[in-house]
Amino acid sequence: MKQIFATLILVWAIVLMAAAQDGRRFFVSPQGYGDGSSWQNAHNDLAAVLAMARSGDQIWVATGTYIPSQHGDRRASFVIPSGVQIFGGFAGFETSLKQRRLGQNFTVLSGDIGQLGNPRDNSYTVVYCQAVSESTLLDGVHITGGFADANHEGVHPSTCGGGIFIDSQGRSSAPVFRNCVIRDNYAINGGGVYVYANQGVAAPTFINSSLKNNRAELYGGGITNDSRQGNCETSFTNCYFITNVALYGAGMANQGQKGSCLITLKECDFINNFADLRGGAILSENQGAAQGKVVF
Repeated sequence: MKQIFATLILVWAIVLMAAAQDGRRFFVSPQGYGDGSSWQNAHNDLAAVLAMARSGDQIWVATGTYIPSQHGDRRASFVIPSGVQIFGGFAGFETSLKQRRLGQNFTVLSGDIGQLGNPRDNSYTVVYCQAVSESTLLDGVHITGGFADANHEGVHPSTCGGGIFIDSQGRSSAPVFRNCVIRDNYAINGGGVYVYANQGVAAPTFINSSLKNNRAELYGGGITNDSRQGNCETSFTNCYFITNVALYGAGMANQGQKGSCLITLKECDFINNFADLRGGAILSENQGAAQGKVVF
């Protein structure tokens, strides 16, 4: 009897583990007023759903514009939990990822939380990833309207990474961005994206994505990769860097900063980026480097 009971406990534990690995699926739509359990009961607050999500969960997000704060808090960002996968491009009825129409249904994560069209009251950083695993995914979203203009010393989301700030915090951070458009963001450094190894390993992956019309006051209009006593291993495949602007490194700035910064580019195009001083396409300093097949 004891053996049967022990076997039942083991089977139940395996079932629970399998359920946990399968994860949940949340649905988000601007027209939603439900708990996010289906399109019919979609939630309308993506930031709230992200706060509920755990590793292994998926979030399906319908076409529309979403902001990280309803109260004008410029510090608010869409904080991405490790292991969570976010998919945009839905009309709001689909049952399969294959049914998405990314060129027709635009899922926009926007920092325009205050007066519409006035960037100076926008969120500093739209998307924030801290020490997330390689199973963390954003697929089919537009990230726009971040405005990281604060008077803050050092590297911080209020001054760096208007669109996306990726922080390793002494550990590893390796999110994947696929079919994404990162556009019209501003920061002191890293207008579109700031990758911060921060004594850890930062290895984000960008696939079939565009960094467009982003601006940095100093370094990295499209993106800044900063190893900062760690390892920065950002990779890009089939990506476009278009009309980004900065003082240094308009498309991309790579900074070794007492660490290793080796960026991989495969089949990427740099088009009409402009730097006031150096690095119209790519600037690499302090043992920073980029390698791969690139078109300028």
